[in-house]
Amino acid sequence: MKKCVKIIIAVFAVIVVLWAGMLLTDTVKSQNFQEPIFAKEIRVEADNDTIVYQGIGYTVKRMFFENQNGENFCGCSEVYLFGKPFAAVIT
Repeated sequence: MKKCVKIIIAVFAVIVVLWAGMLLTDTVKSQNFQEPIFAKEIRVEADNDTIVYQGIGYTVKRMFFENQNGENFCGCSEVYLFGKPFAAVIT
């Protein structure tokens, strides 16, 4: 019985560590205005200036703006953890 419980706890701990690694990787990528690696693009907002990515338990929202030369750039990136703001960066 004790061995079974230890195995279950170890598997759960590995899953939590992998999920935390995915979340932190995508958070750092979004803070550097890059696309997330582990989150999947789910939609582009109606204005075509916002892209939403969905990860496991978190959402990454990237907003694009147009500069004076007419070029688009990522000016705002937000990460939501279970629907609550977790990290954001704005230029």
